[in-house]
Amino acid sequence: ADFLDWGWRYPFFVAFAVNVVALFARLRLVATEEFGRLFERRELKPVSVRQLIRGQGGYILIGAFAPLASFAMFHLVTVFPLSWVTLFEGEKAVSFLRLEMLGACVGLLGIVASGLIADRINRRNQLALAALLIAAFSFVAPSLLAGGPAGETAFM
Repeated sequence: ADFLDWGWRYPFFVAFAVNVVALFARLRLVATEEFGRLFERRELKPVSVRQLIRGQGGYILIGAFAPLASFAMFHLVTVFPLSWVTLFEGEKAVSFLRLEMLGACVGLLGIVASGLIADRINRRNQLALAALLIAAFSFVAPSLLAGGPAGETAFM
């Protein structure tokens, strides 16, 4: 009853807070000195979309699709397994949510580790390696989830 009364508004409040933080971050972005010099000398010129794609298309694709690996991983370890264990394994969502919370704590360590790895092998290689590992993990995820509590723990 509380959820129907006011709880459904909670995600909107959280989204508002996230947007305020994002706006603050965008307003605080600092351009490089090189960009500032080019801007002051009016050397930055607009180009057509066709020219942009022809000259920088590869970078546009990398910038657009590289983050998809991390988004895919997020959904692969949150939404997908929760629905899998409740629909196909007949488990209660609460028990798996506890396991997901533990996995999220371990994930915090993974974030720190990924930064350290990126410092050693460079960001591009680290991002490519992570994308490949996520793709490989997605193929074994259903078997782990179907493996009962031990498989679910290994999955997380």
